[in-house]
Amino acid sequence: IKTVDPSNAFATTNLVEEDTTDVPDLWGRLSVELTIDAGLVDQLLQVGFAATAANFEASGVFYDNVLVTKSLGE
Repeated sequence: IKTVDPSNAFATTNLVEEDTTDVPDLWGRLSVELTIDAGLVDQLLQVGFAATAANFEASGVFYDNVLVTKSLGE
């Protein structure tokens, strides 16, 4: 999850990553969170996945049932 500020040359203002290098072969659940507050108004939210490999090793991971939700503060 990443936020960028278009009014500041698209500078990254938040970066939340989850390393999936050692994800088991069985289906599992992972979660990442980012609090969106008033300081992020007019910024862009990006959600995505990246894979890197070396020495011709496999780099594929299946991501299924991705859910983006909002939670109202208490």
